[in-house]
Amino acid sequence: MYLKDKSSPNYELPATQFITMMESITINTFKVKHLSLLLCLCFQTGIAQQEWRNPLEFPLYLAGNCGELRPNHFHGGIDMKTQGVIGKAVHAVQKGYVSRISVSPWGYGNALYLTHPDGTTTVYGHLERFAPKIADYLWEQQHQLERFAVNLYLTPEQLPVEEDEIVAYSGNTGSSGGPHVHFEIRDTETEELIDPLPYYMHLIKDTRPPKITGLMIYPQAGKGVVNGKADKQELKIAYDAQGKPFIQARIEAWGDIGLAIRANDYMNETGNIYGVKETILQEGGEVLFRAYINRFGFDEIGISIV
Repeated sequence: MYLKDKSSPNYELPATQFITMMESITINTFKVKHLSLLLCLCFQTGIAQQEWRNPLEFPLYLAGNCGELRPNHFHGGIDMKTQGVIGKAVHAVQKGYVSRISVSPWGYGNALYLTHPDGTTTVYGHLERFAPKIADYLWEQQHQLERFAVNLYLTPEQLPVEEDEIVAYSGNTGSSGGPHVHFEIRDTETEELIDPLPYYMHLIKDTRPPKITGLMIYPQAGKGVVNGKADKQELKIAYDAQGKPFIQARIEAWGDIGLAIRANDYMNETGNIYGVKETILQEGGEVLFRAYINRFGFDEIGISIV
């Protein structure tokens, strides 16, 4: 199994960590030798197709990445740290126009949607307030509608914006646990969410590999047995003096079984943990399963299985 980090490219780099998971595993009458877990450091060495400006005016650090698991969903964007305070200027990353303004006591709180000529829409959530021309339009609409919470859709000629223009100020509104800017990129036509990190790899330092923190074997109910039992069984992961993980266990399995992992990814100069971008289950040269988080729709569970 390979684990790729949140800034993974579309190609594989050599593995930096190796776990011997099982010396052998017997499933029905077939024996698989040396089923292994590989954790790969896959920071892209090239450049993304585009490099966008930082929406903020200071070095970019993340509190959360796209696709990481939340209590009831997969995170749809990246959370940009704002130095622990509100009121930081937020800039348009490209020219375009304000296509939507949302104000709510929940969710994204004060949120701004900018639609761009390249077919993308960027979303800025949990804002404290909007730039004056946007705030003036918002106040007029709230006054006419006689309500605070609004969801306004605009046409291209109403509120155009230029690249680098200040469009809002960071906040902690809506369902936010602390000051930050929630940032998304969406396909304007399909509204699919696109991982923003490839656009910002030139601004984020990431040389730390993902790490498996737990591994479980699940016999499928009524269909499989592991070591004579139908119960799930955890495999302990240890680390040697060089920080390399290892597992050695002999497992006898019959029927249908599943493998589950718990894993985190990391970035330089932060203590945060992040979701793993790509997971590959491989036996020998054959890929048995691959999950790659690059874009997904709201009608999906939040992860693209390819």
